Amino acid sequence: MKRMLLTVLISVLFVTAVFGQTLSIQGVLRDDTGASVDGSKSFKFLLYTVETGGTKVWDEDQTINVVNGVYSATLGAVNTLAGLNYSVSYWLGISIEGATEMTPRTKLTLSPYAIAGGVQGTKNVFPQSGIVGIGTLSPSADLHIHNDATGAALKITNKNGYGLHMSTWGSDNRFNFGPAIENGHFHFGRDIAASGWYFESGNVGIGTSGPRSKLQIHDGTAYISKSVGYNETGTYTYLLMGMNQHQSDDSYNTKFLFDIEATAAIKQSKMHLRAGKAEWADDQYAIPDAAHKTEIMTFDGYGNVGIGTTSPQRALHVIGGSAAYNANSYNIRIEVPSGLSAAGFYWDFGIDNDPGDEDLIFYSKNGCEAYFDDDDGAFLHSSDRRLKKNIEPAGDLLDKVMQLQPSVYHMKSQDDSESKNLGFIAQDVQAVFPDQMVVGEHGGMLSLKYESFSVMAIAAIQEQQGIIENQQKEIDDLKERLARIEASLRKQ
Repeated sequence: MKRMLLTVLISVLFVTAVFGQTLSIQGVLRDDTGASVDGSKSFKFLLYTVETGGTKVWDEDQTINVVNGVYSATLGAVNTLAGLNYSVSYWLGISIEGATEMTPRTKLTLSPYAIAGGVQGTKNVFPQSGIVGIGTLSPSADLHIHNDATGAALKITNKNGYGLHMSTWGSDNRFNFGPAIENGHFHFGRDIAASGWYFESGNVGIGTSGPRSKLQIHDGTAYISKSVGYNETGTYTYLLMGMNQHQSDDSYNTKFLFDIEATAAIKQSKMHLRAGKAEWADDQYAIPDAAHKTEIMTFDGYGNVGIGTTSPQRALHVIGGSAAYNANSYNIRIEVPSGLSAAGFYWDFGIDNDPGDEDLIFYSKNGCEAYFDDDDGAFLHSSDRRLKKNIEPAGDLLDKVMQLQPSVYHMKSQDDSESKNLGFIAQDVQAVFPDQMVVGEHGGMLSLKYESFSVMAIAAIQEQQGIIENQQKEIDDLKERLARIEASLRKQ
């Protein structure tokens, strides 16, 4: 039996190898005398990643009609080449009519045309280097995608069809992101009804397909809009937030308005937060006028913050709210947050809403605790009998008071050159009054209820006065007895 010799001429079309997953080859088949072999022959094609030995990574069987010793085959026509890694080199092995694989294997290489010019189809260009065109033979960017139709030019999807579609629309350079096109706007979302972002004419819309301002956010019930200018007492730029403006019930038309009041003097510029009712007119959001807005907070160029005032005079300037909610003008509340053991306990403080008696009041969850008198600044504690229980006399205190030792001292935070303070040492007082006078709740340090010393002093004075009165009575008795004795002696 004559042995067949094989000369293989392989032309690799890179574009079909990568995208079509096929590889075209041609070869010449002769016997060992040099005569051409003709007829139908069974070929087995195998690919390896090494020149000799190794394990095949792909194979397929084809029956090919050889004419005048010349044959052609399309590798991948039977078994797909899709699983191959085209970043590595491959060697082609061939076996004919079940014989042993011929040697040597042939290395797959690009044809000179493919090396020089890359691959160009009827509408696509894939050079070895440079710019790539998809849908165009004249790309003008590193990646130029052209779509003659109105569908998506770029699509990335999952098995359910959801994903990213990108296309252009119309003649005004608008573009679209999403699985469907709606009026050519740029939007993100799974479908038109749930669209997300739109960019049109320099405006940005989130949740709305027709942004009327630089930024407009709308989710069907609440919205944020917009950044424009209007004139009232000056030039303002504002951001409007609120409920759906189409609601007929005014209670649904509450809006919040951020606006920046710009002036020539930078420090006189202000940023306002207001509440009010904004109207819907001529397909535009309209700002609330002076009759339909309430000042909430103002920040000025000096770093002052105003609550309830547009002209803050201090770092924090608070003017109380509506009397319906704040009848006593307790303007500020400090409350323990949830999750803590004292959650819900609070302190209010503010100015008493009583003409002629505008005291500064401290009010806790338990009621009015104390206040500063508006006339002389005196600090007064709540002491009504109706607020107290377990009332009993304090008892004799004079002996204990006599044990107290007033001291003069410097606090450790003071400089030695400063005048010394006059007071008591908490531990000394605690030894005499362990319960009533000393507390140690904050920072692990003892504190004194200095306001109780006045009560203690009064009790001691009362006790001392009782002693003085008793002594005076004894003196008066002794004087009377002495007078009787002297009178009796004179009679003798």
